[in-house]
Amino acid sequence: MRFFSYQFPNITIRGGNKQIKFENGVYITDDEDEIKLLKDMGFRYIENKPKPTKRPAKKEYHNIPKRWTKKQIEKYAKEYNIKIPKDVTTKAEMREFINSIPKEG
Repeated sequence: MRFFSYQFPNITIRGGNKQIKFENGVYITDDEDEIKLLKDMGFRYIENKPKPTKRPAKKEYHNIPKRWTKKQIEKYAKEYNIKIPKDVTTKAEMREFINSIPKEG
C-alpha cells in the first residue's frame, strides 16, 4: 500500500518498536501492522493493484473502402472465403457485412 504525507514530506513516525520514514511524501509498505497504524493516523493511501498479466489480442476486422464496386467486394469475399448471405444484395450491405467479420490469423 502507498501512503502519502503532503504537509511533512520527510516525516518519521515511531509506531511501537518500528520507525516509519516517509521520503518525498511517500511511504510504501505491505506490512499489515504498519498499514493499520497509518490508516488509523489518517494518512491518505492508495491500495496496490496487481499488474495486468497480458492484454488480449485486439481483433482486427476487414475494412472495405466505400469506393469499391460490387464486383471488387465479391472478389474480396471470395479471396477470404467469406460467404455472403442471399438477403445481402446491395453494395453497402455487403461492405457492412464483411466489415463486421473479424480477420482470422
